[in-house]
Amino acid sequence: MSNLIVDTHLLEEVRHRLDLRTPNAQAVESVAYMMSQHYDVEGKTEPYECIVDAATGVGKTYIMAALIEYLAGIDTPARNFLILTPGRTIRDKTIRNFTPGDRKSVTSAMRSSPIVITADNFNSPAISAAMDDASQTKVYIFTVQALTSKTGDGRATHEYQEFLGASLYEWLGQLDDLVILADEHHCYRGPAFSRTIKKLHPEVVVGVTATPAAADEPLVVFRYPLAQAIEDEYVKMPVLVARKDDRTDARTKLLDGVTLLHHKERMSEAWAAENDRTPVRPVMLVIAQTIDDAKAYRDILDSEAFDGGAWIGKTLLVHSQLSGDEKEKALADLNAVEDPESPIRIILSIGMLKEGWDVKNVYVIASMRASVSEVLTEQTLGRGMRLPYGTYTGEQMLDTVEVLAHERYEALLAKRNTLTAQLIDHRILTEVRMTGDGKQVARTKSVGTASPFQLAPSPSAETHPGNPDSPQALQKELEPLRSLEDRLKETGERSSSVPDELQTHDPLPDRETIQIPYIERVHQSQSISLSQVHEMQPFESWARP
Repeated sequence: MSNLIVDTHLLEEVRHRLDLRTPNAQAVESVAYMMSQHYDVEGKTEPYECIVDAATGVGKTYIMAALIEYLAGIDTPARNFLILTPGRTIRDKTIRNFTPGDRKSVTSAMRSSPIVITADNFNSPAISAAMDDASQTKVYIFTVQALTSKTGDGRATHEYQEFLGASLYEWLGQLDDLVILADEHHCYRGPAFSRTIKKLHPEVVVGVTATPAAADEPLVVFRYPLAQAIEDEYVKMPVLVARKDDRTDARTKLLDGVTLLHHKERMSEAWAAENDRTPVRPVMLVIAQTIDDAKAYRDILDSEAFDGGAWIGKTLLVHSQLSGDEKEKALADLNAVEDPESPIRIILSIGMLKEGWDVKNVYVIASMRASVSEVLTEQTLGRGMRLPYGTYTGEQMLDTVEVLAHERYEALLAKRNTLTAQLIDHRILTEVRMTGDGKQVARTKSVGTASPFQLAPSPSAETHPGNPDSPQALQKELEPLRSLEDRLKETGERSSSVPDELQTHDPLPDRETIQIPYIERVHQSQSISLSQVHEMQPFESWARP
């Protein structure tokens, strides 16, 4: 039995060069150590397969980029990486992630300088030359259907290519250093996928997902659950919001959502101006049951009768039945929704956006489904978890995402613990241990994760409501379930306290500069004593029958 062979210096270099978040760096380290355990310590020859379970919004793309950098930089480097995606939406996003110059690209700090190879360009002269270059790092990006099927997306990859002497699929299976990175791995596990992988003869297979299948639990070498990501402030805090009354009609719920959106936009503009940042324009994601329902919600939003016509021309409907130019325009508008110039403020979807849509300015999720638990258990919640300003701002309204529930507040309150428990899971880390004969081995270990929704009071805190550090105050501040009435009151009061935009008055030519005073409203408490009341007649008259 040999020792672990892991280039710790390279791991640290990749971590700093790609500016990896701590959990992402730990994920890469876990894969490196467990891969060495498989090949170097245990002497196994079959392909090494594992899963990285990382919360949505933490940065799975950076994990894949870092794995490419590490494996392309070790003494016996890999030069061929195949990224599989469950569909075209994630495939197109991934291509952008690894295309230099794209605003979504992560390649600026990658020394391996990978060349992106797709079904559209692999047979071009320049790309075919790169495929023959053993010193060039290549990243092949395909949907899983392009490899498991010989029709549709798979036609190009399974057709014989004269310059390869085989089909692309067969040619990939002849490589001796193929590393497969399976994005959203939970979407396509099964016999067909297993057969496809087996025929490719990869050296390493790494599944990356936020929701691994239960049957794949033994393959998980790293887990970073959503609760821990919230605690570490890598993603927004989700706040479930429900009405106390019985109004469940679509118009009311949509109006509740845009009201929150108004407040958050005002706060975003104020915070950005104060901190010299480009303001992020908050967006609402409406989750419908059916396409017909989504169209009905769009018609409500696009009418003069709704909120004074404020949302006309600002909605985008995205669903799986779009085709042709209509689909291309919708996807282009979707990709540009983070652009400050984008007119889109409300996105209506059914199921198309559960994975692969990584924008950061979703601040309100309106669940029009029967149960909000569906939103929490699916990856839909992840669409609103990313931080638009990169880190927590310290302004609670900008560090939370509100999920408008279809259920009443009292109903959610009754199952509050069950709902919050869906966001909590144990962590899995890899650690190096020493055996009795002095050999190093890598093993996984589980670590419990506390709920991010409660904080212990400071040691000096007194337990009374007036103390902001008391348990009651802290519980209220981080309460993950709020009534709509309370939440609208909080956000309304906070946004109304923001001063209006500063105005600049340029002096007229050849005139002296003058200063124009502005009045700032400052809240002041005023105590009134009964000793200050001298005229008793009004009070006496009120007391008479």
